[in-house]
Amino acid sequence: SFLILDFKKNVETLYCLDSIRKHALFPHKTILLDNGGYDETYPNEYYKMGLCDVLIRKKNGTQNI
Repeated sequence: SFLILDFKKNVETLYCLDSIRKHALFPHKTILLDNGGYDETYPNEYYKMGLCDVLIRKKNGTQNI
């Protein structure tokens, strides 16, 4: 599995997800963790495009303890 951590890095995240899709020639899951860019819509689009298998969205201003 691949866990991709994202915080408002649209282009870099797209390149990373696309690279995994092209080059990981073995069974895997790709998880995209949107770490607080809740106002951004691109993570949802990447999920709809099939670039990640799981999308986790963290709300702005929250902290994990």
